[in-house]
Amino acid sequence: MRIYLFLLFYLYFFNLYTQEKKEILFVGNSFTFYWNLPKLVEDMAKSKGLNWNVSQSTSSGATLEQHWNSKKGLKTISLIEKNDFDYIVLQDRSHNPIIQVDSTVIYSKKFVNLSKSKQSIPLLFSTWFYQEYWEQMYPNNKIDLTKNPYPIEAVISKISNEENIDFIPVGRAFKIFESRYLDYDLFFDDGKHSSPNGTYLAACVIFAKISGESSIGLPSRFFEYDEEAHKWIYYNIVDKNFAVLSQKISDEIVFKKIDAYN
Repeated sequence: MRIYLFLLFYLYFFNLYTQEKKEILFVGNSFTFYWNLPKLVEDMAKSKGLNWNVSQSTSSGATLEQHWNSKKGLKTISLIEKNDFDYIVLQDRSHNPIIQVDSTVIYSKKFVNLSKSKQSIPLLFSTWFYQEYWEQMYPNNKIDLTKNPYPIEAVISKISNEENIDFIPVGRAFKIFESRYLDYDLFFDDGKHSSPNGTYLAACVIFAKISGESSIGLPSRFFEYDEEAHKWIYYNIVDKNFAVLSQKISDEIVFKKIDAYN
């Protein structure tokens, strides 16, 4: 039995470290770093035997314009210019695609062009629309979600089409999940940032979009042992049933696998 387990571990790590390493950079703000989304995506890849190194350049409330102009202590441009990233995931400040459309368009395209010049694949991160918070902040600017259920994605997808790149429809995943399953909260206490559940769902969609692989079968817990501190560190824990539902919705959105789960 011990020999069998040893062989399993050996094959797993051999496969992991013989895989071509992928360097991925997340550019964004708290919607990107809450509950360490980049680390969770990296760990999901690792659990599937993929060798990813996921970095991030983030700051609370940062816009792509601030990233471009190196505000708030950000060094995003320098990071991109000095490194060879396979993928660069770009996320503007949450509602900027609605209230600062011109800024989102201009700086998304600047980053897309910079990414392409470095032979990196740019991906636009389409985040979720949090309606209650929006209506409190902008009572005179209501959005009819029956006509436009994905207001952020509408802008992000237009930029993606114009630049001939792909985008990651996390906001769509949130909307579909909420419409079907009322027992799970995707949002943190403030009503706008993702909860551990929401972060897990977002990570499933991002992982599937970048890898081209299904998220079905991913663990519901991600943790590792800190040798120096002699303790286990848990990065994300969700209910097993929630994990399965998230994986199915991710597959439905990314791979159009609808019939298999309805």
